[in-house]
Amino acid sequence: AASPCVRITLPQMADTEVVPPTAAQIAALAVAVDPRYRALVVLLAGSGLRIGEALGLDGQDVNLPRRTVRVERQRLQDGRIGPTKTAKSVRTVPVGHFVVDELAAHLAQYPTDGPLFCDPLGRPLLYRPWRYAWTTACRRLGLHVRVHDLRHFTASVLISGGASVKQVQTVLGHSSAAITLRVYSHLWPGDDDRTRDVMDAALVPVAEALRTVREISCGLSADSGDSVSAFPLVSRTCDVSTLSWSPRRWRQSRRSSRAGRRLPRRRRCPWCHRHRRASWLG
Repeated sequence: AASPCVRITLPQMADTEVVPPTAAQIAALAVAVDPRYRALVVLLAGSGLRIGEALGLDGQDVNLPRRTVRVERQRLQDGRIGPTKTAKSVRTVPVGHFVVDELAAHLAQYPTDGPLFCDPLGRPLLYRPWRYAWTTACRRLGLHVRVHDLRHFTASVLISGGASVKQVQTVLGHSSAAITLRVYSHLWPGDDDRTRDVMDAALVPVAEALRTVREISCGLSADSGDSVSAFPLVSRTCDVSTLSWSPRRWRQSRRSSRAGRRLPRRRRCPWCHRHRRASWLG
């Protein structure tokens, strides 16, 4: 059977620059969200995990003494557990003291032997109840912050701290460094000063030539009193006799083209050796 998707041109995605949320916005969202899910907000902002990876974590995936979180699976939209997005997504993510403290407080208040984050009934937290809790907090604060923006916040903090492209790729679990550069290249500080120095060094001969020309022009202008006549590089007058087309022939060609006919070719007369109309030659 033929697939209806063959020869279908997909629309190109707009390469818009990522604008991560601020730390103040994340703090306000962590306070406004349900207390059961505050550790999840802190984990997403402090580790760069995808929401499916965070919902698929078990209690044993968190190593508090080593301050790491092991990602080996993700929770799918239908609630089942599935493999990670890519092979590079299977990783061990280092987290800071603040994230570890929040996870430890979460495990002390909501102990579990299975999934790390559960709903009030003790079942694994799924996308729909988490989305409802997140949307309620955003609406209460009047903010338009997506859950995936917390991942962008992690990347922006790492880049501002001097992390390399490879380190950001490893933490976020991208399949290649090209994806990291395509999404977050504008967040890396540019080498503007180095670019200016290189271009200045390359344009030194041009600058010297222009400086010499200015000095000569200033000297000639002071002597002649006319800066335009000092550089007779382009003649402002034109001799009609040097043109291949005279004004009269130009007017004739314009009238002929308007009338829809072409002028006859010009040939050299064998007697006077002048160009004449070729109509008399047949």
